[in-house]
Amino acid sequence: MGNCFSDVEGGKQAVGGAQQRPNSIATTNSNNGGHNDAVEFFFKSRGIQPLFTQIELSLSASNLLDHDITSKSDPMAVVYAKKRDGKLKELGRTEVVLNSLNPAWIEKVTVAFQFEIVQPLVFHVYDVDSKFHNVPVKRLKLNDQEFLGEATCVLSEIVAKQTRSLTLNLNNKNGHTSLRNLGALTIHAEETISSRSCVEMVVHCSHWITRTYSLKVILS
Repeated sequence: MGNCFSDVEGGKQAVGGAQQRPNSIATTNSNNGGHNDAVEFFFKSRGIQPLFTQIELSLSASNLLDHDITSKSDPMAVVYAKKRDGKLKELGRTEVVLNSLNPAWIEKVTVAFQFEIVQPLVFHVYDVDSKFHNVPVKRLKLNDQEFLGEATCVLSEIVAKQTRSLTLNLNNKNGHTSLRNLGALTIHAEETISSRSCVEMVVHCSHWITRTYSLKVILS
């Protein structure tokens, strides 16, 4: 089982390769916001416009800082949703690309895009220390890694672009502008096409001393 590291620049041949997704240990994404493709399809088939759609975010970076002495940085990106109270909820992590200042990560982060809600996102980029290269990315302690930069935006800013891509300059934590050029992060959004089938069941229950009840269940 791989730990989702790559020594090929840009991550094009990271563990799992460009032709298949990384393995289950390295995958950290989930369907955030309770999104369900089958339920969405059920609404659309009855002429009801759902208020959300499932989006996959692909990340790449350029001109990252090099904190390593004998080689280049080994970058990994982490995506957060910023809640109303200012706290960050982790949505997912990319794989680690070894020895690269211009990584194009393979692993995508899934998020439910809600049309009528402002959804602030925060992106952190880390240089993963070589002593943790055998640790699955999900188990990495971020405080033990070298922080390379932060970028923030609202999800709708990405989706509203004609190219569905947005490039942001990396700053220090909490949005503080750095005197040094920390590089840039590019986020690309794509709508996912997952399960498009559902089953509608109508169940009738009755008892001789009670009324008859009906229950409608939607299964994906």
